Amino acid sequence: MPLDALKFTVSGPDLRALAIALASLPQFSMLPTVVNVDDEKKDAEPGWAARWLTTAKRGLWVEFPNNGLLWKTRTVVLARSPAFSEDPIALTRIIAELPFELAALWTPSGSDWQRAGYRGAGFGSGHLPHGWACMFKGAGHARLVSRRWLEHGPWRLSHYDGDVSVVEFHDWNASESVAFEQAKVGHERMGISRTGGFLQANPVYYHQLNGVYDPAHRAYKIPVAVRELPQIEMLDACTLRAEKRHDPETPIDLVGFAFVMGEAEASPYLHELWLRELACWAVVDGSDVRLDTSYTPPPSIPSW
Repeated sequence: MPLDALKFTVSGPDLRALAIALASLPQFSMLPTVVNVDDEKKDAEPGWAARWLTTAKRGLWVEFPNNGLLWKTRTVVLARSPAFSEDPIALTRIIAELPFELAALWTPSGSDWQRAGYRGAGFGSGHLPHGWACMFKGAGHARLVSRRWLEHGPWRLSHYDGDVSVVEFHDWNASESVAFEQAKVGHERMGISRTGGFLQANPVYYHQLNGVYDPAHRAYKIPVAVRELPQIEMLDACTLRAEKRHDPETPIDLVGFAFVMGEAEASPYLHELWLRELACWAVVDGSDVRLDTSYTPPPSIPSW
């Protein structure tokens, strides 16, 4: 791919710490050309980072002469530099050292994709849409329906020390059209979508989950009888589990679906349920039998 000013967004519990760490990178060591603090223009002078990064309340916008940019908002920090495109893998290692939880890395083809009408899924909350890659660190993994999701997607997965996961959606060296075909399915599965496995910050339930709560096992069982089970309902179930895990009155550790008509009805949904660590029960001879505990599919590895 042609070199461009690659950009990415990062988020975490302390955005000021993230912005300070990014400003200390050599890619942003030169004197900026524009400094805007809380929508007010400031002098671009030495010591700008120490002066403004800790005091900006609403936002900070800093431009650099090499088309570099640092932009701190209320929810993310965006960084852009042509140097990032020289070695994208090295960039992921730089990001891995930051105090982040989620990262979304754009792609040089992104503007062309958008001009063609593509609007890919992503993390939301101010992050860039998914492009070439995304990353998770530590508690950021809790935004997934399960860590199993990482090992079984149409993407390339790698891990770094410090509990960092890197998801590449397309081959960096692929042509624009090939990169798009490789990436679009992964964007959908890793972003906020009806088939995705990412839990958005402000979840919306699409289904009323009418089930039975088992306080002894901190479990919630939802019956399925002669109907389809859409993946968005599975996402709702994962959202319920995440919201109720530490509930003082009705804590939930396990959520799943019980297929009243038996194993034949459950089988088409077993893989997707397993990916999300949702229980899959089938009624066999009048008893609920779990199918997911003995299901062990191999990890997915993309051909590219």
